[in-house]
Amino acid sequence: MGYLAVGVDYFTLGQLGRASEYYTKAFQLREHGSEREKSWRSTASYYRNVTGELDKAAQTFQREIENYPREPTGVQTDWA
Repeated sequence: MGYLAVGVDYFTLGQLGRASEYYTKAFQLREHGSEREKSWRSTASYYRNVTGELDKAAQTFQREIENYPREPTGVQTDWA
């Protein structure tokens, strides 16, 4: 999650190349996180912001909604 957070910070600062590096690292290490972190945060960020595979990002978001329907934060839009 640390790599993902730094990626978000770089994205917010407009440093997309650096953000991609951190999103990629978070994606590579996702198996070490919780089930939710594996299935959502790192994966969706990687597809959305690194590869541009928006269909895969959307599928990941949809799984998040299906798996955590009562989560008040749901699919957050305040992260890159």
